[in-house]
Amino acid sequence: AEGGASRLYILDLMGRVQTKDQVVEMVQGYNKVNIQISDLPNGVYYLTNGKGKSVRFVKTASSSN
Repeated sequence: AEGGASRLYILDLMGRVQTKDQVVEMVQGYNKVNIQISDLPNGVYYLTNGKGKSVRFVKTASSSN
């Protein structure tokens, strides 16, 4: 990841934003970010920085955060 502040969003499969954007401070290299997803219904989502990088994840009943 590039250094500096970055906005993270969770999108559903239709590309709709499902969370308020979260601003996190990133450092170059590996970053770990905790994001609250308990309010999301079960389903498939993308965590994205809005700059072309994203990670697909599945929310299930057993997901905690």
